Amino acid sequence: MQVFLSCSLSSEDADVVELIRTVCQGLGLQCVTVDTAAAAAPPAEARQLMRHSDGVIAIATCRDRLSETEFAMPASVREEMAMAFAMHAPLLPLVEAGVRTDGMFRNFATSLTFDRRRLTTNEAIGKIIRAISSFKAILESKRQLDQRRQRTGGRFEVIPVVLAIAGNTLDLRLRIELPERSPRLMRQWARLQHHRRHSVR
Repeated sequence: MQVFLSCSLSSEDADVVELIRTVCQGLGLQCVTVDTAAAAAPPAEARQLMRHSDGVIAIATCRDRLSETEFAMPASVREEMAMAFAMHAPLLPLVEAGVRTDGMFRNFATSLTFDRRRLTTNEAIGKIIRAISSFKAILESKRQLDQRRQRTGGRFEVIPVVLAIAGNTLDLRLRIELPERSPRLMRQWARLQHHRRHSVR
C-alpha cells in the first residue's frame, strides 16, 4: 500500500520527517514524495504521485513565524493538502503544535497534533503509530470497497429488512451489493420488498 508523504524538505525538519516515514514503513506503508528542493513543490509531479497512491499523509511543520505563538506551515505542504482536498484523496494531517491551520482539519476524524520537543518519547511515538494505523485501516477498507465495485460494476445500498422471530420483529439494516442493470436481482429485490410490506408485525 502506497501513501504520498507531503512534507518539508528543509534539513531542520529532517528528523521529524524521517521518524514518521520510519513508522509508515514499519506499518507496511510505502512512502513517495516530491523530492525536488524548491519554494513550492512541482504540482504536476505531486498530482501524479497522489493519483497512484492510496492516500496522503501531510506533515505540517512550523515554518514562517506569524506571531509570538503561531507559525505558517510550509507552502508546498499547504498546496499539496489543497490538491488532496480537490482530488478527494484520503488525508491524514500530522500537525506540529503552533502551526496555524485556520480550521482546515476541524472535520477530520483522524488527525494528530505533535510537539517536536517530545516527539521521541514513548507516548508521542505511540500516538503517531495509532494515528497512522487507523489511517491505514481506512485505506484498506476503501481499497476493498473499490475492488468489489470494479469486479461487479455495482453499487452498494443500505437496505432495511424486517425479520419475524418468535412473534417479535427484528429490524436489520443490511449493506447489500446490487450490480447495476441486473433485472433478475431487481425482481428478487421487488419480491423481498413485497414480502416485507405484507409481513405480520
